[in-house]
Amino acid sequence: MNDKIKQAIEVHLTALDQTFQTAWENVDFKPTNAPFQAPTFLFAEPDDQGFRDSPYIQRGIFTNTLAYPTNEGGESAQNKADEVANHFKRGTSLLTTAGFSVIFDRTPEITGGAIEGDRFIIRVRCRFFAHISPGE
Repeated sequence: MNDKIKQAIEVHLTALDQTFQTAWENVDFKPTNAPFQAPTFLFAEPDDQGFRDSPYIQRGIFTNTLAYPTNEGGESAQNKADEVANHFKRGTSLLTTAGFSVIFDRTPEITGGAIEGDRFIIRVRCRFFAHISPGE
């Protein structure tokens, strides 16, 4: 099910700005001097609601790392982080192709900026969960 969750979140992220360069997980990407984003996923242990064929809750954190060229100031990166946080705001619900919803139940966290290599980095962490029934 994690692939269905990832797919729903990636589609929603792409809808925010189709022109913003994205370094997708395990896909060849050569950064240019332009800003880019790198979405990653951390899935928690499923929370079983009972035994055998009972539903479970899948929780996780979607992190979108925004990478901007250094020495250009942090305003553009912060503005993009605010856009991403608003796009995945608390209460956002995404329907998956498997028929269940991914729900963002917490206000997104925006980290402080930091220099990593030749990039100014800001991360937006968005916590989510999905109720998954057997057979989905």
